[in-house]
Amino acid sequence: MQEALRGLESAGVTTVPVEIPEAAEIDTIFAPIVSAELLATLGAERFASGKNTLDPIVWARGEPALRFLAVDYIRQRRRQAELCDIAAQRMKGLDGWVSATTLDVAVPVAEFQNAAKAAAWIRRSTHNTRPVNLFGQCAASIALPFPGLPVGLQIVCSAGGDAELLGISQGIEATLGRRALADAGQFLSTSP
Repeated sequence: MQEALRGLESAGVTTVPVEIPEAAEIDTIFAPIVSAELLATLGAERFASGKNTLDPIVWARGEPALRFLAVDYIRQRRRQAELCDIAAQRMKGLDGWVSATTLDVAVPVAEFQNAAKAAAWIRRSTHNTRPVNLFGQCAASIALPFPGLPVGLQIVCSAGGDAELLGISQGIEATLGRRALADAGQFLSTSP
């Protein structure tokens, strides 16, 4: 990540730190909304009858929604709307946010023989991507072209900023791709 940011800064990109403490509300605000909407889509009876066929993580995340009150759902949705407004205000004056896509590299599936361990890994691996959903933004992940372990750079733009997101992503890919090739002693040719 640091090498990618240095590469972007050397190409003229200005980076500034942004604090987003509201991202900590992902589990208390957004997780119940997702579970309730899953039940609204599948139907509570169908979901409950499928307990033995559902992935245990999906069941563990959705089961509390069987007792989720409409008034709580409305309260959560209202808070999410507030959080979307807060994120939009923090995005003003910026083209986008960047972060590592995930905090960890993938591990063998065999390491997750129980639902609790798998759920913990999923929560950690989506730590940087789930707030994009909470804040109603759009994002892309770019594989960084550096040797070593695979690393993704997440670019986040404002809600509805999909075209800008794609343009920024292409620019970053072109910039970091050229830099990685130049660092390797190779040269790009624009000749046909």
